[in-house]
Amino acid sequence: MRRAGWGTLIKQKGGSGNWFHIPIPSPSFLDTERTYLNGAWLRFKINTQAVIKNIHVRQNNRNSEMPHLFRKDDYTIAGQDTTHYVNFGRSINCHGPIVISIYIWFENDDGELLFTGAGACFHES
Repeated sequence: MRRAGWGTLIKQKGGSGNWFHIPIPSPSFLDTERTYLNGAWLRFKINTQAVIKNIHVRQNNRNSEMPHLFRKDDYTIAGQDTTHYVNFGRSINCHGPIVISIYIWFENDDGELLFTGAGACFHES
């Protein structure tokens, strides 16, 4: 893993996978209004030798026992330069930070993914 001003580049030994966790600071209030969130997004470039298999989003993620805001375990995302949105399907009261967790499988030693951004979709009550 290499971090720079333009993003985080991830490479790993081929034939293996790993979870990567991206924290998103989240406002609980805007002015005096409670905030709600209804989705999250990731901006990345992934080559064809790495595959995103799972995306999970949790709030106040101190451990993996926190309830999911979003969970999908059957992705096959490879060979893309994109912004990927996940919709929670409802508005959720924002209590603190959220964490986007991504499981990536590296087909061979040339697999790599470059994260260039992440965030959440907030609105007032």
